[in-house]
Amino acid sequence: MTQPVMSQPLVSIVIPSYNYGAFLPKALQSCLSQTYKNIEIIVVDDGSTDGTRQVIEGFGDQVRYVHQVNSGVSAARNKGLSLAAGEFINFLDADDYLTQDSIEARLQILLENKDIGTVVSNSNRQNAALEGTESPITFKPRIKHDIISDTFYKDLLLQKISFATCTALIRTSLAKRFKFPVDITNGEDMAYFTKIFFCAKA
Repeated sequence: MTQPVMSQPLVSIVIPSYNYGAFLPKALQSCLSQTYKNIEIIVVDDGSTDGTRQVIEGFGDQVRYVHQVNSGVSAARNKGLSLAAGEFINFLDADDYLTQDSIEARLQILLENKDIGTVVSNSNRQNAALEGTESPITFKPRIKHDIISDTFYKDLLLQKISFATCTALIRTSLAKRFKFPVDITNGEDMAYFTKIFFCAKA
């Protein structure tokens, strides 16, 4: 169990979504259930046609809703990044969700280590299940102990580490130095985070 964080800086959670309204409630509830409470949640609706707006409206003013013409996940993340007011930022895909202490545990490390730009956690994987059943959660981390490195960009490019966008909590001042590339549709997160990891320890 983590110790209480030393201060209470705002953490922004940016969720891009395109026709993922069915998954959003779980993602949003995981954000609202965080042990760390000083967060803002920004959902960027990338031109959905599935009732995503109505799903978000059900959460009231707990969630900031932004709609844009369908432009791709990178453009949606970039829009959320530009709007983020927090000192730290976490990108969360609409079909992912956070464990309850996810923000608190990673934030604690960033507050205690001013030279670190990003904290990356391991992730669990849960495949889609048949209707009416619960799929098992698998946990197969490639890194089994805490490390600090200024060469994570190499490990990422060489696929020596398992990585998911939602696992990274970043100092917003660092995150806003770059944008997700909008001209590619696969590996845009790798391109973005390679730059992030190159510029600061993780």
